[in-house]
Amino acid sequence: MNFKKENNASSDDFGGLCLDGQPAWEQGHWPIFWIWHPEAHPTGNSMVLFKLEFEMTEEDVFPLHVSADNRYHIFLDGQLLGMGPERGIINKWFYETYRIRLKPGRHKLLARVWHIEERLAPHAQVSYRGGFILLASGRNMNKISTGLAPWQTCQLNGFGWEESVWAWGGGSNMTCDGRLLPWDCMKGGGDGWVSPVVLESGEDAKLANPIRGHWLLAPATLPPCLNHGVDAGAAGFKVCYAGNFNPALRLKFKHASCRLPGEPEISLSQITEPVLNPANNLETDEWQKLLEATDVIHIPPRSAIEAIIDLNDYYCAYTDLVVSEGRNAVIKIEWAEALYRDPLADDKGNRDEVFGKFFIGDGDTFIADGGSQRHFETFWWRSGRYLRISVITGESSLLIEKLAVRETRYPLDYEGALDCDNKELLKIVRPAVRSLQECMHETYMDCPHYEQMMYVGDTRIMALAGYVISADRRMQQKAIELGASSIQVDRGDILSRYPSRVAQFFTISALAWIDMVYDFFLWRNADDVRRYLPAMRFLMHSFEGLFDGHGLIRGTRMWNYIDWASGWPGGVPPDGDTGAIAHINLLYLLALQKMTALEEYFGEDLLAERNRRQAADLKQAILNYFWDDSREMLADQVSRKTYSEHAQVLAVMADLLDDRKKAGITEKLVEEKLIKTSVYFNHYYFEAAGLLGRMDLFFRRLDSCYGAMLKQGCRTFFETPDPARSDCHGWGVSPMFHFLATMLGIRPASPGFANVAIKPRPGNLRRLSGALPHYRGMIHVDLQIEEGKIEGKVSLPKGVKGRFYWKNSVCDLSEGATKIEIT
Repeated sequence: MNFKKENNASSDDFGGLCLDGQPAWEQGHWPIFWIWHPEAHPTGNSMVLFKLEFEMTEEDVFPLHVSADNRYHIFLDGQLLGMGPERGIINKWFYETYRIRLKPGRHKLLARVWHIEERLAPHAQVSYRGGFILLASGRNMNKISTGLAPWQTCQLNGFGWEESVWAWGGGSNMTCDGRLLPWDCMKGGGDGWVSPVVLESGEDAKLANPIRGHWLLAPATLPPCLNHGVDAGAAGFKVCYAGNFNPALRLKFKHASCRLPGEPEISLSQITEPVLNPANNLETDEWQKLLEATDVIHIPPRSAIEAIIDLNDYYCAYTDLVVSEGRNAVIKIEWAEALYRDPLADDKGNRDEVFGKFFIGDGDTFIADGGSQRHFETFWWRSGRYLRISVITGESSLLIEKLAVRETRYPLDYEGALDCDNKELLKIVRPAVRSLQECMHETYMDCPHYEQMMYVGDTRIMALAGYVISADRRMQQKAIELGASSIQVDRGDILSRYPSRVAQFFTISALAWIDMVYDFFLWRNADDVRRYLPAMRFLMHSFEGLFDGHGLIRGTRMWNYIDWASGWPGGVPPDGDTGAIAHINLLYLLALQKMTALEEYFGEDLLAERNRRQAADLKQAILNYFWDDSREMLADQVSRKTYSEHAQVLAVMADLLDDRKKAGITEKLVEEKLIKTSVYFNHYYFEAAGLLGRMDLFFRRLDSCYGAMLKQGCRTFFETPDPARSDCHGWGVSPMFHFLATMLGIRPASPGFANVAIKPRPGNLRRLSGALPHYRGMIHVDLQIEEGKIEGKVSLPKGVKGRFYWKNSVCDLSEGATKIEIT
């Protein structure tokens, strides 16, 4: 028996899914059905098993198409076949395809499916109701498919969920009570199996006439996420604390984002749990051996013992726990990004330090039934650097035989390379790449520890970084597609995050989505962008109703978030809620310029000219009302209350200024005490630094922001400079993009990256080299710089040409290697 997961299944796999003789508008009805346990709540919390035993009379190879709501694990003859479904939306509900080879004989399919009620599910988890569907294509359809074959189902009691206390948005805390679990059923045996209730038939997402308003099924678009064990010894996992604890003093504390309206805060003085004290640290060797799978550990009766593990890196992972005996023992496994000096103020200090701090996190609880080798696991991954296992035993001792983590994330590998003579700068590379990896799963995510949602602004920066890290474009395509699906015609806007059960609107999200589509146009597939033009035009036109009599966009009823800059409540500049601010007008101007380029490329000259005229008018209005001659820079608002780096860098990017004004702004960025860009908007700051040719600004910001995080022991980059809520945030990856695209200077010279322009900006570096993965192969650049002279080599993949720019010189590049020597 062997099997593999396939994506983008062809219609031939469906064995007559589109039935002959049916009119086109009826095509897409699956000839099988969704099923569910007859007593399980359709929209509540349920953990359900489904099994099917069947006989194969001859060897056969065929695909299985599988999906569920919320999620499933499926096993074939005791082996994990796969997990899913890939996260989507109701009208694009994904299914995975597994091509299997079965030999003659008896076989068993077992699916574990769970559904969590809306209040407790991750915010990005949309749902119609609990259900499971499996289609076996071809001649095995009736023998194996749900609704046709004699599947059986069993409800697993013992599972419960409660609200998160810390990591808002990412789901809830699970309890698995082993005393209530039908352990024999977990492997497909035991009693309690009944026939499932048959629900609606499957319907394809391309169905012309869906009539039920439920799941519309589409092939999964992404490869499966990683799901592999981590070798604790090789990875440097370390048990940094082990000791007794008093359960009565265990901290009960909610993060501000998890508290209900009116729910009181507690003060630091009300915390009764002591901080971790090295004087209380017991022998950690036993726990270390358990972690490294070289020994087991015995927890005595009537004990309360905890151990804290430093994973030596940031992980998103599932937890595996195997225990024996110890009936009624309660084992809790919690995750934290860092420990806290003051949890009320997000004060974490150096992330490498644990003593003198509190452990606060979310996690899952398991209760032992006294049986032998009981395997407990988490069903949605957790994230962070630190793990705490707390054990409270009853009258019996507990044997812990295994404690392990299985890493999960999108299988993104760093395919490129970067090297230079500044080793401090190179230290930024790994945390930047790791930040992106940990924020990529079945969608991009703003952060893995908290919201786990795909915000458009965050995603645009992650997508750009992905273009210089890997030739894989599937996640960018999915992000663009889901963004298009979230457009709200009645509001004339796009959701700020999607998928999401809770609607949220940022004014800048529509503009960020347009940026993201334009980036794809340049870096990957130009012609594929044509189908998004109507949506892009619609979003641009929707802004036209927001212009005032002065030709400026004024505040909208949405959240006018710009950046988590110091002194901007809610990330909104003063007057940003109701008045005209420079940032939104400049971002719209940039979008107009990109739309002009797109319309020209696709031959829409009249629309291009309309955009060009509108951009010229808006440029003049911005200068008229935001430019301050006395300060020689742009104000944030018409009333000129505040001045920020944000406005200046956007003006540079939009080519708003003449040379004199641009020179003045450059000096202000160097000298003036402006409101500084935070981690999110640093991407735009870096872009402007490159355009200005002022790499001193680039290197200085790298040091003051990302260098400061490194000094605080970061393994991934924070949401904001300290005090930071999230220690891993996708928008922190922007240095990686600019290392390759700005410093090394590799960028598309034409749509679809058909040609390349290489404009290195080494600053004070004397040696600079790197590799960027192009979809035709690798682009290699190796340079040495000395006293204005540059020499080295550029290698381009087959079919790619370009130009190399250095000061006032231009060198043509052909496929293969080109020697560079310019004085």
